[in-house]
Amino acid sequence: MTFKDNPDYEIAHSVMHEGKQVDFFVPVDKTNGYHLSRKIAGDAQDSIARLGATVETFETDIDKVNELLNQDGLKNEKRIENASSYLKWIKYRLKHPKNEECALRMAAIFLFIEGENPDKPIPHITEKKVNIAFANPETYTFFLTIGESLMKSWQTFTESIKDEDYLMTRAKMMRILTME
Repeated sequence: MTFKDNPDYEIAHSVMHEGKQVDFFVPVDKTNGYHLSRKIAGDAQDSIARLGATVETFETDIDKVNELLNQDGLKNEKRIENASSYLKWIKYRLKHPKNEECALRMAAIFLFIEGENPDKPIPHITEKKVNIAFANPETYTFFLTIGESLMKSWQTFTESIKDEDYLMTRAKMMRILTME
């Protein structure tokens, strides 16, 4: 789909990535402009954020606990001790859910790029947008700002983010980082 000439969408952020301009679009009508599939994908990402891990990270932790419990040659006490340390790590993640990658993925779900179908989130396109954010500090900050504002598990209310809000937040962070 072409978003640039579509009056139902507006540019939320632009970045030069690998020599090409990449525009990220949002619906003009933020309340009704998203397909249900985007909202469901956002809810799924929010659920993952509550765990404090990405799906891949959480699966890796569970696999490690299983591996530790099934190690040959170790006494049961040592197996339990090893597995217990990973279980404590998983418990820590449940208590401390904030994870930057979750915020980046949430933003990627709700920001569109040219050629993307707004009615269906596709994992490899979401990953592409996250990779663009990782490669560009301004886009990274923009994605974090958008993603955090959309995480129900991180805030008691969700407010539509505006580019001015992003710029004010970014200016504040730059002042903090440069100690001005």
